[in-house]
Amino acid sequence: MHAAVIPAAPSRSSHQTLLMLESGHDQEAHRAIVKGLPSIPHKSKCRKNGIMIMQPGITILGRALPALLSLFAALAKSFGRQPFLSGMAAFNVPGILLPAVIALDVGAALVLLFGVKMRYAAGALAAVCILMAVISHFDLVNVAKRNLFLKDIAIASALMMIAAASRRPNSSSRGD
Repeated sequence: MHAAVIPAAPSRSSHQTLLMLESGHDQEAHRAIVKGLPSIPHKSKCRKNGIMIMQPGITILGRALPALLSLFAALAKSFGRQPFLSGMAAFNVPGILLPAVIALDVGAALVLLFGVKMRYAAGALAAVCILMAVISHFDLVNVAKRNLFLKDIAIASALMMIAAASRRPNSSSRGD
């Protein structure tokens, strides 16, 4: 009895391997790419009704980071009101709105942390971020203000993603 000798596959560059993998015809290329990587769940397990389902840890972290940002902003506004009141006055925003902004920041942050009614909290915080960007940071010539404007828009877009990914109000789950 003779053992079958299998010739070694010719060496490929990573670009060639990726091209072979993209063509969908080379299982050897597929094995070469995924060898040693953790298994990836089949897409039917990652999607429900066409909507991407995130892992719980990533979802919690994604909610917690903007919530903590909002909570720390509320604390800064509470303990050092004068700079914020001066900034509001500079843009003709009534100072009487500061307690409402603090309450919104704290309330929405807690709602995001606990994961209840996130659609409304994330939507409200996104609206505040957009208003802040337009009212106080819309100076695209000034580099610092432009960066603050883009940061506010980026945070608002992340909050809109949280709002969009939250479950519908008629759902029986905790998310909304």
